[in-house]
Amino acid sequence: MIPDRLLRLAQPLNITAPWGRYLVTFSGARAAICGGIQVGCMVSLSLFLWGVWSGGGTGVQPFLLVYQGLTLAALLFQLLCFADAVRNHNTVMMMATAIFNYAILVFTVAQVFQVRSARNCGYDWLAGVFQYDQCGYTNTQGYADVRANVRFADACLYLCYTQLAVTALFNLAEPLLLFKVYHKYGWQIFKTQSASTTARRILRWYHTFVSVLKINVFFAVGIVVQIALAIYFSFETSDAVGTQQLSRSYLITLVLALGIPLIIVAPLSMLAGFLGAQRASRWWMALFLALATLTLGGYGLLFYFAFGSLSRPFQISRIWIATFAAVEIVLTFAMIVTGALLLRLFKHGYRDVVHRMNSGIQSVSPTHASLPRKNVLD
Repeated sequence: MIPDRLLRLAQPLNITAPWGRYLVTFSGARAAICGGIQVGCMVSLSLFLWGVWSGGGTGVQPFLLVYQGLTLAALLFQLLCFADAVRNHNTVMMMATAIFNYAILVFTVAQVFQVRSARNCGYDWLAGVFQYDQCGYTNTQGYADVRANVRFADACLYLCYTQLAVTALFNLAEPLLLFKVYHKYGWQIFKTQSASTTARRILRWYHTFVSVLKINVFFAVGIVVQIALAIYFSFETSDAVGTQQLSRSYLITLVLALGIPLIIVAPLSMLAGFLGAQRASRWWMALFLALATLTLGGYGLLFYFAFGSLSRPFQISRIWIATFAAVEIVLTFAMIVTGALLLRLFKHGYRDVVHRMNSGIQSVSPTHASLPRKNVLD
């Protein structure tokens, strides 16, 4: 049960309707339980890595903490997305966040393999069959220290298995809640727009555009974090075959080629798109389309860098950087397409429809959920 004081605070956010409240509570439980397990795993992995790894390695193993940090951030992000979706009665955002949660499950599976590989490297070193090129770190701590610290890797692996099981259970139960919320809020939004086919089409594309834009934020930030830390570890360490550290001119090339489109242009494009959709502004939406196209080229260039001749600073994380880049290419392209469709709808009463929707969400009572249902997205 949510305390009455929290319910009163939640009323302006429109999450006091029963099924919306249940969904946000469910998402919060996921973030708290899985997030707690994730923190425990990160602490255990840190104790293990700092006990066996020295600065002479590639940085592959310490970079595992970056992946686990992204998983923790994803758990908090899905809670924010569900709360925002319930606040705005955006059923498209709810479905997009549910898909995002399955991406968290995939990340959790990958985490099990990564931790198990790091743990096996510790045991291989103790057994005298250590392979540097596969493990990516050296040890200067001595046999006794490694043996004392490898137990932390065991603890982390057990926590990863627990995390995987708990995440799978949440993912199995979540569609049941989404089904109820989808119908409740679908009808409430439909009520504010009568039976207008044009209004329904406008809302469908508006919600799709906003949902893709918000999910895009996580992957955009995740790419920047991975690139920055990959370059940091490339400066701090040398790789297994003794390649020299990054030169200053090489770093400048990377900053100009990737930093400008991914750190400057990408956030500006998302801001322009959000303002264009909210204000029905042709100028903002045109600016968004131009900047998003440049951003799309930046992600394509990053994907090439991850596997091409300029991939040296990304060796320790190029698979996940390439994966995030591929996801961003798809999401950015989807934003461009839906943004162009919204631009065409501006002359069909778009501004009035969005205004009525926002006004209607604030005025619709939770008791209306008992009336006949009709989903705006059907």
